[in-house]
Amino acid sequence: MDGVSLLHHFDDIDDPRVDRHKLHALPDILLIMFCGVICGAESCRDFVDFAESKKDYLKKFTPLNNGIPSKNTFSWVLSNLDPEKFKHCFLQWIQGIQQELGKVIAIDGKSLRRSFDQANKRSPIHMVSAFAFKARLVLAQQKVEEKSNEITAIPKLLEVLDLNGAIITLDAMGCQKTITQKIIERGGDYVIAVKGNQDKLYQQIAGNFNNLFDMQHHKQVGTDCVKEVNRGRIESRKCLSTSSEDDSRFRSGNSPENMAILRHSALNQLQTIKPLFRKDMSIKRLRKKAGWDSETLGKIITATI
Repeated sequence: MDGVSLLHHFDDIDDPRVDRHKLHALPDILLIMFCGVICGAESCRDFVDFAESKKDYLKKFTPLNNGIPSKNTFSWVLSNLDPEKFKHCFLQWIQGIQQELGKVIAIDGKSLRRSFDQANKRSPIHMVSAFAFKARLVLAQQKVEEKSNEITAIPKLLEVLDLNGAIITLDAMGCQKTITQKIIERGGDYVIAVKGNQDKLYQQIAGNFNNLFDMQHHKQVGTDCVKEVNRGRIESRKCLSTSSEDDSRFRSGNSPENMAILRHSALNQLQTIKPLFRKDMSIKRLRKKAGWDSETLGKIITATI
């Protein structure tokens, strides 16, 4: 496993299997899944197919003395691996490079639609993620617990991020005092959408900005205008700012959350290594190339951050 920089952070994660079921080492399983996701694997059967086709290449990192893990082995590990500890290992890697990622962090929620389990009447898993805009990397994620919502998940996500000097952007769901206070306490600033969920604040802001159109040359009002061609139309956007202060398909076990962590890890590594290839190399094309060419895959997984 020497040289696989990201996977070094997973060395200390607890193996959820009992000893008699440890036919394959956990780092080997994680290596196959990580490389597989980079190359487009989307299921446990994909992991098996990937490992079988790349067996000789994988042996450069691990002997695979007991062959390729079965589909059930991948499924069991994904389902039982502690997502909090898995996420913590992932965050250790991210925090080591966060100072290079720029200062704008977007926070948004997304449902893992194929995690819906109709048989057991489980709703789809909903995740809140932090995205470094400049570097195009996922910094962290937080699962939204059932019978809860993003309002309670976002503060937990903010706790693991270095917000000092950062600008946090959120949609209207994040327009809550507890969230803005958390951002300020951790040294960040914020840009948050305001809609009808905060009716009083919305009315105040709408009234204030309606007045700004009549006082655009006032020293407290900043203006900017952008024009661009979009789908055959010339669009003009005008922005006004003011310094008024603020007054207010994996379904079982932990599989969906752990698979989401794997995807984010893989995409982050792809974004990191992409500048080393041709300028016209897209992430989609790079993933295909990694699946076809072992040398390309090697460059990706051994990249030093």
